[in-house]
Amino acid sequence: MSIITAVLELPWTKPPMSMNDRMHWAQKAKLTKRIRAEAGILACRNRLPTGLDHVTVALVYRPRDRRRRDTDNLMPVLKALCDGLVDHGLVTDDTPQWMTKHMPRLDEPHKGTGGAMWLEVTWEVPEAADERQRPAQPAPAATALDTKDHR
Repeated sequence: MSIITAVLELPWTKPPMSMNDRMHWAQKAKLTKRIRAEAGILACRNRLPTGLDHVTVALVYRPRDRRRRDTDNLMPVLKALCDGLVDHGLVTDDTPQWMTKHMPRLDEPHKGTGGAMWLEVTWEVPEAADERQRPAQPAPAATALDTKDHR
């Protein structure tokens, strides 16, 4: 079995929503929809496959500074991103049968760089499927002898 990990770089330098946000329900729904759509767009752009049996997903946030942060607050972002991957068709559903979601994690800040967020998506490909996914060898070009009528 081969293990493949795709890293989807997210467009945000800080989480677009948090469990502590107290926004109006309509504003929250609109933001969730945008996050979900972004995940689908990134999955298409990175040519992620569809119809997989199981994937593991991890959200990583590298803040711009060393202030204390709670990883629980990233859960609404992770949920919306996973729903977007399901919309893409990566797996059938985001239930544990199809998707394992790791707790979001914080990466160490790097001096001189801003914040960043990315999603790590990992899946297994059976060996037989590996061979099927390889491009077929092109047929040899016809030669003059092959095309000549030998009567």
